[in-house]
Amino acid sequence: MYCSSVEKEGDNTPLKRLLDSGESQSKKSAKKSKKDVDTRASKGRKIRYLKLPKAVDFMFPEIVNYFTDVQRANILEQMKTTCR
Repeated sequence: MYCSSVEKEGDNTPLKRLLDSGESQSKKSAKKSKKDVDTRASKGRKIRYLKLPKAVDFMFPEIVNYFTDVQRANILEQMKTTCR
């Protein structure tokens, strides 16, 4: 036997508080945004580096022949004769 006239208005206040606290927490979480944190920083100092430009039209150096084939042969012959 349940009688609504015996029920007090204060009986539903814990439920109401619970629902109200859930709403306030959801509002706080909606307002709170993530902080901008620099992941490349260490102990509050940002890592500093120079950004080098990309190499454009990079070519290997050309081989310069200082001696002709005949001159090389003469030098090798002289080395062979002096080393004996």
